[in-house]
Amino acid sequence: MGEDGQLDPNPTMLVYRPWSAHDRKKATSDIVRPSAQGGSAEEFIREMRGVCDSYMLNGHEIYDCLRDVLKNDWCRVSGDFNGSDANGGPRPNGDNDLQLALNALYDRVRAMWPPRVDYSKIGETQQKEDESPADYRYRLEVVFQANSGIQPNNDVNSPYQQQLKMHFLRGLKPEIKSRIDKTWVHKNTGSVAQAVEQAMHADSIIKEKNKRATFTVDEAAGTVTVAYQGRAYGGRRGGQNRDKGKGRGRGGGRYQQNRDNDRETQKEKDMRKNNCYKCHKPGHLARDCKFNDSQRDDA
Repeated sequence: MGEDGQLDPNPTMLVYRPWSAHDRKKATSDIVRPSAQGGSAEEFIREMRGVCDSYMLNGHEIYDCLRDVLKNDWCRVSGDFNGSDANGGPRPNGDNDLQLALNALYDRVRAMWPPRVDYSKIGETQQKEDESPADYRYRLEVVFQANSGIQPNNDVNSPYQQQLKMHFLRGLKPEIKSRIDKTWVHKNTGSVAQAVEQAMHADSIIKEKNKRATFTVDEAAGTVTVAYQGRAYGGRRGGQNRDKGKGRGRGGGRYQQNRDNDRETQKEKDMRKNNCYKCHKPGHLARDCKFNDSQRDDA
């Protein structure tokens, strides 16, 4: 029957058959046991749960898969788990007692192989150039769970969430991190979700700003000019504010001097036209000018 109570013309049919050793090997080939190089208890548990749910395994099939994956380690964590009911038959997939027994076994796995603490791997996980902050957060958490040694906890104030947030902020692209440092006043107390929201907002602003900007690089002069909607800002490559403080007011600084150099002075005009510098008239030089100061003012 469909959800509307009508007969489903294309029903899903589930066919059950006993699993062979080949079936188990194929389904569990990507699962790494916790004691192996690069393995972790949490990753093992997550993968095993995925196989059980995907193939709807019963208790005996789960038992066989666990033994195949754990191999010699099985005897260290098996306890009394056998996947059977009181009559010796397999417990069905989703059975409450089966889930309780599996959870107890997974707790023994966690205790036997506690998380390996390796903060260098967490620190190496940085946001990629073409990666959104949201995608980076999910990629980071996988590494964080495997290497932090802290049990996952959904409480926003828990050590797990707060440590994850701080590593997320440290691993962001520099321009995003810089903007968050300047604008987010609740950085030390906010949640991971709020940190992601702040990063997404900063990322969108930076991208929009870059769309409006044009960059001009003069390799010979070693300068870079950035123009935003008709306004140009220039600087010498390899340093910032080198001439800061050289000059006061609107006329100070290297850039004002450069603009002044582009303006032709009256004296330069007189030189070009062979005029007197004092009276600005042709025919004689300034040293031979007969106009006194008052006459020059009138001129």
